[in-house]
Amino acid sequence: MEKTVQNNYPTIIVHGFLGVCEGKYNYFNYIFRYFGGFTGDVVKSLNKRGYEVYLPGLGAFAPVWDRCCDLYAYIFGGTVDYGKVHSEKYGHARYGRTYPGVLKDLGTPGDHAKVNLIGHSFGGPTLCLFSSLMQQGAQDEIDGTDPDDLSPFFKGGHGNLIHSVTTLNGTNSGTTLVQMLPRSVRNGIQFGIDSVVLATGNSWFNKVIDFKMDEWGFTVNPEEKPEGFRNPLEYKDLIKKNSTSDENMFHQMSVEYARQLADERYCMSPTTYYFAQRCVRTHPNKKGHHNANLTNTMPLFDLTAPIIGRYSNKAMGIDESWFPNDGMVPLPSQGAPYNMPSVDYYDGIEVKPGLWYNMPVTDNDHESMVGMFVNNDKTDNRFEKIVKAFKYLPDA
Repeated sequence: MEKTVQNNYPTIIVHGFLGVCEGKYNYFNYIFRYFGGFTGDVVKSLNKRGYEVYLPGLGAFAPVWDRCCDLYAYIFGGTVDYGKVHSEKYGHARYGRTYPGVLKDLGTPGDHAKVNLIGHSFGGPTLCLFSSLMQQGAQDEIDGTDPDDLSPFFKGGHGNLIHSVTTLNGTNSGTTLVQMLPRSVRNGIQFGIDSVVLATGNSWFNKVIDFKMDEWGFTVNPEEKPEGFRNPLEYKDLIKKNSTSDENMFHQMSVEYARQLADERYCMSPTTYYFAQRCVRTHPNKKGHHNANLTNTMPLFDLTAPIIGRYSNKAMGIDESWFPNDGMVPLPSQGAPYNMPSVDYYDGIEVKPGLWYNMPVTDNDHESMVGMFVNNDKTDNRFEKIVKAFKYLPDA
């Protein structure tokens, strides 16, 4: 018996760490596409196949809260509001860029009544937080902001606008590749990243790669006339403020921060479907540790996979079950956030909203899942299978 199409809702795909997507001035995206690699273009292919798909650029190194605020403005249009309380707490500008809005009519009856969300890697926790804020809002922003000055995003009550949330190789519970590093090292890495972004963020280079960290003063809108390269040493106090705070995006990929974020912010909507796509491309050796498969698409994973495949931390409950990985993220982290109700998906299971489904593990590494050095048709078909499935999920 054939399934009946229930809807024709659009899909927004969100990139992760190091993602450079969308934007008139992101010329790098014409050379290499985060979803599709050097030769493919997943979003373009899906649109040609009749699906309504969008791909925002949320900043390659932007922290998770700021990415969510950018995403809200990208969808509904208007000027990004990072929140009065949040911006004052971390010492950056409250407002960001202004967007026209790709789905300004989201919530109206018809094809735009709801939206599907897909996030890869760090796009996973981005969507976990975004969907939670859409559902329950942010109580600290509500308490600390004049009601007339409060962004609708932080008021909550919009969880019913999200039809589904799907994470691909998500750092939903962090990655041990970051967790094993001392906080001082994480801060140092972020300091180096911020230094590069600030040095180039007001120069012609900003039109090649738009890192989108205007709220920190590291970048400017590339539509403005660039002033030139800057000396990071002259801004070391500003850079240190970001890199030593919880706005440190590199630190946010640690297991400890992922759990903190989940405990403080995550919730689920009873009308939203949740799926976690998981991948492994390692195998156990005689000692039970995991080594990289020879089929990894990036040589880097031949180095990182065995590191993840040997790391344990008894105090944090990280044991041998965390050894299988995709080269960047251990298998348990790719599933539902650790504090959310979940079940393992199998063919024939009745899918219901308000519950995470950990999808069957597939043979992919962290980048082959999104098209790096993989046959374009194979990648396009994989994404179409995911997007097409949303059409058969009835409204709750």
